[in-house]
Amino acid sequence: MMQFFFIISPLLSIESRLNKPDLPLYSRYFSYDNTNRSCSVKAIKLGKKKDFLSDFHEVPTAFFRGTYTVGSFTTDCLLKWYDAKDKHKVLSSLRLMSTWRHPNVVVLQNIYKLHPDYRLIISTSSFDGTLNGWLKHGEKNKIEENRILNMDGKFTPVFSRITLDLLDILDKMIRRKMCPKDLTVDNLYLKTVNGQPQLKVFFDDVEDLRGTRVYCDFIEKHGPDFIGKNLAKVAKFYPIEWDDEDKSKYLIDIFSSTRDCNAALNACGIRWPRNESEDDTCQELKTLKEMMERANIDNNKRKAALKLQGAEGRATANKIREYIWNCDIDYPNDLVRLVRNLWKHFSTYPHYIKTHLVGSQSAVLHKFEQWCPDVWTLIYNTVGQPYGAKHWLVNCA
Repeated sequence: MMQFFFIISPLLSIESRLNKPDLPLYSRYFSYDNTNRSCSVKAIKLGKKKDFLSDFHEVPTAFFRGTYTVGSFTTDCLLKWYDAKDKHKVLSSLRLMSTWRHPNVVVLQNIYKLHPDYRLIISTSSFDGTLNGWLKHGEKNKIEENRILNMDGKFTPVFSRITLDLLDILDKMIRRKMCPKDLTVDNLYLKTVNGQPQLKVFFDDVEDLRGTRVYCDFIEKHGPDFIGKNLAKVAKFYPIEWDDEDKSKYLIDIFSSTRDCNAALNACGIRWPRNESEDDTCQELKTLKEMMERANIDNNKRKAALKLQGAEGRATANKIREYIWNCDIDYPNDLVRLVRNLWKHFSTYPHYIKTHLVGSQSAVLHKFEQWCPDVWTLIYNTVGQPYGAKHWLVNCA
């Protein structure tokens, strides 16, 4: 059975039941020039499963189907029911969300009253189902792409993209002085675009932060952690999926940056690997230091011999590197610099040092991760993207 509702200019009896904050909102979205325009909604009577939008895992969503008519134009639509007590929340959200557009945000088209409740109208093309339904569908059918984590415990590429898109939305909302008052997994939907799931966020409870007191209260509560941190951009290049090339470039760029990162590195949580008594570095690094001292002795002997061979020998002697340790275990910055130099100058080391470092430049980076788990996250959380570093800026463009 069908229900047919006309959205026209509100009757005085309806207006009289609205409180003062609701009235201008209601008037704005319900008032039409009846001589030129009429609007109606035809909705399915609730009760049949097929009348609701079906989720990815074949469970009905909170949206049911209808048709939306403006003048002579009619289109299918999705409707969501709201209790009368939610009217101000929905009307305010409709007003705020109509002031901007984002490709990952569901457009709220209109709202109408069916006493005593409300129906919110959105397009049928807004989304295909919920994020939760997509995950459950993947779990039930063993679909590798429909999951949060890979087998190695890292985010899947799809879920990483969803997370970054959500951060981008929130960044832009705060800049426009809007904030979702209630954001849960129930607000997250997906639409398949070119075979890939795209995040669609449904906001129906948005707070206006443009009032001075409200905005100041928000800044006081959340500012130190989030405001001005450009979270979407920071998260986009987060070191979850970095390969060895990304890690090595980042190490090089930290010290070639126009920023002085020493203080930040010393405060980022990195700790030198130490011996059991905690008074010196671990045996592996002590052995490395001894090997470098041995290499310097051998190199000095080579230099002395080469300098006796004339101008060509002296030129060759001047190219032989001296391996300078110059590290203090009380300064984490020195450990980062040591690893950077080990990676950068790996080809110049004698065979026994390369063997001690497990034989490759990549092994140097892996040793760093053994000495200090989560090292890339610790550095990135504190330093972020080095300023003025060519490799990094090109890589992250």
